[in-house]
Amino acid sequence: MKNKSKRVLVLLVAVIMLLGLVACQQGGTQPSKEETQKPTPTPTAKSAATEPAKTDPPDPMAEWKLYDKPTTWVAMRTTFANAPSSGDQLAHKEMEKITNVYLDIQEAGRGAEYNKALNLAFATDSQPEIIAVSASAAQKYAADTGKIIDLTELLKEHGKNYLARVKQHNLEKRATASDGKYWNISKIRIEHDNRVGMINKPLLDELNLKVPTTVEEMTEVLRKVKAHNPEAIPWIAGAYSGSGGVYAFAEYCFNISKGPQEFNNAIRYSYYEDQDATKDMVKWLRTLYKEGLLDASYLSRSNDDANAAIRQGQVAFVFGWFSGGTDKVDADGKTIPDSTEWVTVPGMMAPDGKRHLSPNNPVHIGIAVTSKAADPEKVVKYFDYYFTDAGTELFNYGVKGVTFNEVDGKKVYTDLIAKATSPMNAARAQGVLVEEWPMYQPEAMPGLYGNKLGESIKESIKYWDPLPPVLSASPDKMQEMSAIRADLDKTWQAYFADMITGDKEVDDLWPEYVSRVKEAKVERYIELIREMYQNWLNKK
Repeated sequence: MKNKSKRVLVLLVAVIMLLGLVACQQGGTQPSKEETQKPTPTPTAKSAATEPAKTDPPDPMAEWKLYDKPTTWVAMRTTFANAPSSGDQLAHKEMEKITNVYLDIQEAGRGAEYNKALNLAFATDSQPEIIAVSASAAQKYAADTGKIIDLTELLKEHGKNYLARVKQHNLEKRATASDGKYWNISKIRIEHDNRVGMINKPLLDELNLKVPTTVEEMTEVLRKVKAHNPEAIPWIAGAYSGSGGVYAFAEYCFNISKGPQEFNNAIRYSYYEDQDATKDMVKWLRTLYKEGLLDASYLSRSNDDANAAIRQGQVAFVFGWFSGGTDKVDADGKTIPDSTEWVTVPGMMAPDGKRHLSPNNPVHIGIAVTSKAADPEKVVKYFDYYFTDAGTELFNYGVKGVTFNEVDGKKVYTDLIAKATSPMNAARAQGVLVEEWPMYQPEAMPGLYGNKLGESIKESIKYWDPLPPVLSASPDKMQEMSAIRADLDKTWQAYFADMITGDKEVDDLWPEYVSRVKEAKVERYIELIREMYQNWLNKK
């Protein structure tokens, strides 16, 4: 019995060992129900548990989103009758998409009317978050009201693109107020001056004449044009290039200026302090007028009349402010000088043997931030975008496919702008190239003026004199200077017109002119501009 029980026990142990061996060969214990539902990992791939979670790439525009919810800021600016601004314009709507900020732009007149509106707003503590002003005006309002924010430190953190543009063009001294602080974010406009002289090259070729470079050569060209065609108007002046254009070009020829002019490290008012050169300029214009070489109607001719004469090939020379309006666009959308193959005349050689063209101050009116702004750092950040590469494209050209396209690697305005009655105003209607508003405009815009005029602007820029000083003083003295200047301008305009077109000779009228400008306080004006010039020299 014992032996039988022992054999059963041994057999049982053997069966148990056999079952254990089979289980091991089959991979161990059976998985649970939950484990059988898990996907079997691929032997050659990493386990999913060890792979990092996939994330979307960072949004490069995320830093410019200023609020999670739509937010509105109110901005007050000057009125442009032919180019009103609105937060609903294309470029501003793009900014709204980027920043989640809608700009409620309110226009409040121009000049004295705008200043009155600002003064009232500050007096009633109803000023908006943003106002359009120059650096000096912002400084004045800060001193008078305490309601303008000093942006100097905010720009270091939130306005780095703006400061980079300022530094790029060495404009620190011009972009700050007299105290060296940044009270606004200005418009920076480089190479922008649409005042150009243009001459009809086919007509010169027909007469075997060269493009003139001196006053004497210019006079000879005009005389030969008149001799060739007695009905011609050798130098025409329409509304866009009338007396202002005539005097501006003549000033270039004689290196004088109707405004304060820096000369040999000093400031001068040429129309009084450099009487010999001023008298020579007026005498030259009188000679041209009396010989029928300068437009007999240069003070009053309409654009339509001027353009008709240009199209008929009766004109040799024109100088003026070209902006692509109806006065210069033909049926093909080209400017008149484009269609008649005109070439640039960048001023005549002055008596010193050099060409002198006056550049524009590249720093213009921008915006200041008032104490009403809940987040002034975000306002600074908002306008800093304008000075990025993307912002520069947006506010110079608009939106690709709508206001511009790229052709052969160059940005070209679409017909919406290029073939508009006034391309410049058409651009502004889209929130592009807005005046008296922050932006960075690095170069002249050929698409707005026509290719030939665009090239002419760049050609003229080569002869620019150094940038003029920025004259500033206390508000009272600035106002006094402006009032005297307005009276002086009225005086010379009346006397010069009489000297050029009247019966009396220049020498006969000159003593009367000098006496009249003295009555207009010209010597006080000179005293003021010299004081302001010294302020400029002392500014670091």
